[in-house]
Amino acid sequence: MSAGADATEARIARLFWGLWSLLLGLRFLLSAQLPLFGDEAFYAWESRHPAWAYSDLPGFTAASIAVGRWLSDDPFGIRVFSLVLGALLPLQLLRIADAAGLAALRWRVGLLGLLLPLLSLNGLLALPEPALLMAAAFCLHALLRLQALGSGVHWKRALWPWAELLLGLALGALTHYRFLAVLAAGGLALLCVPAAQLLLRDVRLWLVGLLGLCAWLPLLLFDAGGEQAGWRFQFVERHPWAFQPTALAVPLEQALIATPLAWLLMLLALPHAWRERAQAPGPALLAVAGGGLLLGLFLVGLFADRERVSFHWPLVGQLALLPLLARQLELVGPVLRRWTWGLLGVGTLCATALCLALALPSGRALLAGHTDLADNFTDVRPLVEAIDARLQALPPSTRLLADNFLLAARLVQQRGGDAGFGVMDHPRNAKHGRARQLELWGMDEAAWRGRDDASRLLVVEETALGLRMRQPWQQALCERLPGLRWVDEVQVHGGTQRYLLFEQRHGGDPGCSFAPLAYLDHPAEGARLGRRFRLTGWAIQDGAGLDRVEVMVAGIVVAQARSDVDFPGVKAMWPGSTDPRHPRVGIEAELVVPRHLRGWQALSLRLHGRDGRVRELPMARVHIAP
Repeated sequence: MSAGADATEARIARLFWGLWSLLLGLRFLLSAQLPLFGDEAFYAWESRHPAWAYSDLPGFTAASIAVGRWLSDDPFGIRVFSLVLGALLPLQLLRIADAAGLAALRWRVGLLGLLLPLLSLNGLLALPEPALLMAAAFCLHALLRLQALGSGVHWKRALWPWAELLLGLALGALTHYRFLAVLAAGGLALLCVPAAQLLLRDVRLWLVGLLGLCAWLPLLLFDAGGEQAGWRFQFVERHPWAFQPTALAVPLEQALIATPLAWLLMLLALPHAWRERAQAPGPALLAVAGGGLLLGLFLVGLFADRERVSFHWPLVGQLALLPLLARQLELVGPVLRRWTWGLLGVGTLCATALCLALALPSGRALLAGHTDLADNFTDVRPLVEAIDARLQALPPSTRLLADNFLLAARLVQQRGGDAGFGVMDHPRNAKHGRARQLELWGMDEAAWRGRDDASRLLVVEETALGLRMRQPWQQALCERLPGLRWVDEVQVHGGTQRYLLFEQRHGGDPGCSFAPLAYLDHPAEGARLGRRFRLTGWAIQDGAGLDRVEVMVAGIVVAQARSDVDFPGVKAMWPGSTDPRHPRVGIEAELVVPRHLRGWQALSLRLHGRDGRVRELPMARVHIAP
């Protein structure tokens, strides 16, 4: 290598270490400020109940969180183990580049591992992904090393690669069911790459593979005693197993996430590596493992679940292709190369900026008006303060209830434990595969509902259900908890997240008190309006009924709406509604907005019930012209 090339590599190495340090510092800073993601909160709850496996996942994620919670029972402590794994992964990529025969590109491979947008955030959240990626990276490096050493090498020289392979197999099995896809991709690479085929004749591979399979035993034993809840959820219940046309857009989705040019060059690198499999078995193994995994996930995804987040699934396949991407970048022209690196940098900046916004209350409030992402990072401290204030006025034996598992997990983490806690049977619990785990902990409805508690305080996440389901859900809660009375409300993110507090006092009136509900037909969210416009919709309060409705703009009352307009459609939609005003529950108003209220403003309704209760509901953000 020439002196000029050496100097270039030294500059790239310095750039790698500088960016690695910068991103690590940002992750540590963000991890302490960013509220827990919903699934993180549930994994943290699992860490309070140590087990080898749970109904949703094997036990490693919860165990790693438990280790971090010894340091600090806050978001940083919960995430610290994932932060370490995320920091180590780019260093493992350097080793993979060396083992694949691409040592001359090792620093470029490391930079790609830092700049691929999703990898730039790897480790920020205490999710299974950091451990799953590290397990795959261990297996990749070990197979590359063993392939290069050959099957005839003495066992002492190959001891560490075999140990690393076993470590990767065990870590993956203890982390997630999706590691089965990694195993399938690795098996395909062993079958297709001639140099790797020799390993299939080595008894040590089968011995290590058998030991790696033993790591699945905790999960198998758990499912055997848990009615196969995990396997049924992961492979049966969550998937429609019918063709999903929207899945055809996954390659375009991945092109946006990984940045278009990097994604395209990754795919173009696959045939190049395959054609040279005889001369360069290392890149060929990466191509078959990574490409096979991407193809397999795409084909399965055509028939699998599209409701839940899955855009991160292909990341483990892209990880294997980064060394090939680095080589491909050296083969293209300088303009295309600069654009590819530039887009990767922009993607990383955008991902980091998004996380910075989510870490700030003002940022979450702003994002909440445009995306549901902010709701997954809800800070429930205002809610816990309201709960604690309400509990002080209730008997000490009061049981705190949450109406769904995600809300329960957030409350358990914020309040520091789940003693005297319970969770309602909610559609969300089964949808996300957590109903069985709540049952095993004795937190589900069947475990506490028959107990003679002095009173109960129920927290309902109203916005967790669509509008059509909210009235039936309140009625169902009343049937299951007679005497339930709405007593308070907490709104966060400008009202996009709303929590209702209900009390059930033992021996009290069996009648229920409900929170009002409302909907606007006009104006719609984002509408552009003049100072004068017409408002129409409906509003109800089961049980007591509504007395009057006030219209507010930017928190200022601008009109009193007529609230006795004939609107039979509400009763048709909800035959069980008990508002005594049916069918005259429609609302309408002619608004004249004051001149000083211009631009984007929050339009809301203040609902006055005949029982004296008042509720303010945010309805839409509208633009008022001068």
